[in-house]
Amino acid sequence: MAQQQARERWQAALQHAFFLTVLALSVLGALAGSDMTTGAALPQVGLAVGFIAWYTYWNVLRGGADGPPLTYLIGAAVGWAVMAAVDPALLPVGLAVLAPYCLRRAGWSAAAVLVVGAVWLGQRFATDGHVDVREFLGCALGMAAAVTIVGYIATLEREGHKRQRLLDELTATQAERAAAERSAGVLAERQRLAREVHTP
Repeated sequence: MAQQQARERWQAALQHAFFLTVLALSVLGALAGSDMTTGAALPQVGLAVGFIAWYTYWNVLRGGADGPPLTYLIGAAVGWAVMAAVDPALLPVGLAVLAPYCLRRAGWSAAAVLVVGAVWLGQRFATDGHVDVREFLGCALGMAAAVTIVGYIATLEREGHKRQRLLDELTATQAERAAAERSAGVLAERQRLAREVHTP
């Protein structure tokens, strides 16, 4: 039990680190594309702080083993839409929105990363009429890194569940064996007493 709790704490720490990393990189990328004045930075930073508060409430203060409820996802999706509308560079925040869900499923994780990356590239093309080679390579490398990270974490999650299932099966087998041995011991004792009673 202690080992399972430690594994769950470690996985939660990875999830929170993934969320903060994606959010921080998205905001820094948005600020790097602006004139870096206080007025230009305030909306992005304010939305990021609000998003962190929403995530913290549902995933840290009220977080459980089964993940956050649908309320979190709806509110986070709305916040993501507002952030992307304020600054298209904040589009990758969608990966942070899905962090509590993606990290448990490697396939969904990779799909989410690829969709967000493709939408971001499409948005850049629609805005500028072209995509700079550096932007494309940066996006591709970012997607590759994100897919690798979430895939690795999802694999650890799956292996952890498999190991826990094997431990549960082993515990159940040992309990059944102990019960069978007790039953056999009781039966043997009864047979011994019966022989003593019938022995002249």
